[in-house]
Amino acid sequence: MDEGLSKALFDRLVARLDLADVRHADEFRLTAASAPRLPDLWPAVEAWAGEPIKGLDDGRDLLLFESFAKLGPSHSDAEWYEDRPRFVLEVSRQLTPRREDGEDDDMQQVLLYLLFPADDDLVRLLTVHEELGNDSAWGPERSGEGGIGAKRWAASIRETPVFRAACECEPHALCITYGFI
Repeated sequence: MDEGLSKALFDRLVARLDLADVRHADEFRLTAASAPRLPDLWPAVEAWAGEPIKGLDDGRDLLLFESFAKLGPSHSDAEWYEDRPRFVLEVSRQLTPRREDGEDDDMQQVLLYLLFPADDDLVRLLTVHEELGNDSAWGPERSGEGGIGAKRWAASIRETPVFRAACECEPHALCITYGFI
């Protein structure tokens, strides 16, 4: 198995961030002093989401936008995932290529997380799901097609209260990762 497709897509996102003069780190993480604000980051993400990927049929290039808050410890092994209350905007692009024999290959993805302090105004826009515990809250999910469908997807996100509120806040970290799902 080869992460080549998600690595290439990751590299294209990094190139878009460079073109937009959005600071990012080689180790895929920025801290408070340098994490970009959402209005500065979003045009590069939108342009990247609209880039077509040769050889992927309909339904094989999926864009997802999620927002959530972790109000308690995370217990995550991920190095970038801070163990403190936080609000997260997540953009993922998931790809399912076909193998030469026509069967589905393993799904790959590029994930971009923008982390914010768990501001009461942001968290109030989310829904606490009791079955997940009182330390988690989730916002509406938006999905769409990558490439030509990205404009419609991005427009629907810009209209959400969560996105508009996050545009007014200072993020404390940016993380970009890629690999198999």
